[in-house]
Amino acid sequence: TLVDVLEFAGTSSAKLNGQALDASQIKVEGQTITLTLTEDQVKANGGQAVELTFDAKIKAGANLSAYVKEDGRTQIPNKASYDASFPHKPGVHT
Repeated sequence: TLVDVLEFAGTSSAKLNGQALDASQIKVEGQTITLTLTEDQVKANGGQAVELTFDAKIKAGANLSAYVKEDGRTQIPNKASYDASFPHKPGVHT
């Protein structure tokens, strides 16, 4: 989920174990981007890298004062999380 001073810009893409995933597996809703893997993809690629790529830009007129550091630089956080909704671990959120 992007912080409120950012917005998605352009297209997004995803790879699983270095292989491109179908764009239909990526959904952007408001400030949140979601990549959904099938059960078969998860089973066949355990321990492999998942890469989600997208562009974001600062919203016009955004107030960045909360992101200005003591040295004068502006830094907007970039955090990601994942949900593993498996029967044996429902609701895992990291």
